[in-house]
Amino acid sequence: MSKPVFVETLELAGESGTTFNGMLCGRAMWKDGIAIYAKQGAKAFEEWLNTQGVENINNVNKALEAAYFRYDKIDVKEPALA
Repeated sequence: MSKPVFVETLELAGESGTTFNGMLCGRAMWKDGIAIYAKQGAKAFEEWLNTQGVENINNVNKALEAAYFRYDKIDVKEPALA
């Protein structure tokens, strides 16, 4: 799945009122950087991560603003962190 389709899917889930509480992202967020790494090396890939990679994650985070915290769905208090 492409980045735009992934983010749009999250946005549609939020707009539809579903009570989703998370997502898994992986390849959609970083796959474009692999070609940069292969062709231009680690430094170029690091720059890509610091710019486009960060933008990708920020876009997902914005789309997730409609997500529910998992404990709200099941009416359980959040466990204390150890």
